[in-house]
Amino acid sequence: MRAPSMALGVLVLVLAAGSGPAAFAQRADDAAAIRRQLERYTTAWNKGDAKALASLYDVEGAITSASGHTVQGRDALEKGFAEGFAGSSKGSRMTAIVGTIRFLKPDIAVVEGVWELSGLRGPNGKEMPPVKGLSLAVYVNKGRQWLLAAGQTMLPAPASPAAPVI
Repeated sequence: MRAPSMALGVLVLVLAAGSGPAAFAQRADDAAAIRRQLERYTTAWNKGDAKALASLYDVEGAITSASGHTVQGRDALEKGFAEGFAGSSKGSRMTAIVGTIRFLKPDIAVVEGVWELSGLRGPNGKEMPPVKGLSLAVYVNKGRQWLLAAGQTMLPAPASPAAPVI
């Protein structure tokens, strides 16, 4: 009976070694790198720089807007961003805040946050009120760079006493 308990002890030591100070330091460095990517994202958006914005996505990266429209692939994303910056998003401003970063694997992270867009134009060309929403993104570490693999923006439904809580 001593062998299984010894094996369990070795397993605990191996797992603990993988989550020691070096692993925590690496995770903190990766979280900081992801936050810097979000800063680059908002900077590129605020400059109307479609190429810089698309470069933050993986080659096959995708985004699904709050309206349910999905664009996949860096080239298609760049084209879509450029069209938006030539139209209703021209001169718009984005702010974004990271809420949580959860590492599913050392090279995959799920990021939740909030965002606000101001300066959007309606079909009549008039500025619309700011839009606030939530985001969920999957980042992948490719060649020591964190890139967006998938993102989804959401607009919260108005509060309702009858709304289910899940």
